Amino acid sequence: MLYDTPDYHWTFFFMNDGLRESGWPLSEREMRALVKKRYPHRTVTTQSNIASNFLPGDFVIGKTSGTTGRVIERNLDLGQIVIASDKNDAGLNNNFGQTEQIAAGTTAEEQAVNTATLISESQQFNAPLYYKNTSGDIVDIDPYNQTTSGLVPTTIMEDNINFNDRLKEITVIKPSRIISVVSEYFKLLKA
Repeated sequence: MLYDTPDYHWTFFFMNDGLRESGWPLSEREMRALVKKRYPHRTVTTQSNIASNFLPGDFVIGKTSGTTGRVIERNLDLGQIVIASDKNDAGLNNNFGQTEQIAAGTTAEEQAVNTATLISESQQFNAPLYYKNTSGDIVDIDPYNQTTSGLVPTTIMEDNINFNDRLKEITVIKPSRIISVVSEYFKLLKA
């Protein structure tokens, strides 16, 4: 125990904005489980222009796989569509094919107009959240050509684990100074 008493536990939150805002860090196993629970859908990536179609709530169908679902959200900067896919007969989510064409809409006419060809498909938590260059800077990509050569993707899972790991690096008050710092803090609160 750092201070030989639990009375000063609040100083960890006082000294560390990340802990105060996000709570105590989780183990990596707990973090992985939480991220999988928070991001349970499928993410498909396309070079097609999806600015005016594949809107949240739209019904979608894979023209080859027959997989169906609803659009949850889109990331136009990365050409991504997040889809809650419907369950198959075994109760599992169906997956879209890596390079299949998907269509949005409930009628044949809508589906003929609202199409996109996929270039990738993954679990939502394994989808790229952003790309970094060799210097480690986050960079934009062109969603219409998806040129990512020389760039390193950071997935949703990796980003969440990295954030959780940063919470583990905390600032503490030296044990020899804790009583004087706490006393001064409460004295200022009374002023």
